[in-house]
Amino acid sequence: MDFDDPALMVSGMIISAIGFILFVYGKKVVVPKCLVIGIGLMTLPFVVHSLLWIWLGAGVGLVGLRFAPGD
Repeated sequence: MDFDDPALMVSGMIISAIGFILFVYGKKVVVPKCLVIGIGLMTLPFVVHSLLWIWLGAGVGLVGLRFAPGD
């Protein structure tokens, strides 16, 4: 993560927090798709270093959460 860009750092923290909440929810209620997407959102800011791609990846993950087969 680039610590020189405040927008990238704050966006990464927000997306990682959403991923953490999804992970904890998926673990408590035993919903595998929430676990997988939560882990993906938590690790996304560490892998991708572009503000646009982080938000697009988070959007794809959350849309995938809505339309993924399962519960």
